[in-house]
Amino acid sequence: VEKYGPRKSGLAAACFFGTGMLGSALALHLHSLVLLYLFYGVIGGIGLGIGYITPVSTLVKWFPKHRGFATGLAIMGFGFA
Repeated sequence: VEKYGPRKSGLAAACFFGTGMLGSALALHLHSLVLLYLFYGVIGGIGLGIGYITPVSTLVKWFPKHRGFATGLAIMGFGFA
C-alpha cells in the first residue's frame, strides 16, 4: 500500500479475491479439494489480506490525530461485511 497507493492496492485485492472466488466455484464443480484450498485459501486469502490493510493504512494517513478511532471504524466495517 505504501509503495503503490490505495487505488492500485485495492484493485489488486479485488482481482485476487475475485479470482479466488471464481476459482473456488470451478474447484467445487470439478470436486477438487486441492484446487479449493489453492483458490479459496491462498489466492482469496491474499486478496482479503491486501483488502484489509488498504483502508486501514489509508485512514491512518487521513486522520493522524485520531488513528485509533479511524482504525476501529475500518475494522468495524469488516465485521459488518
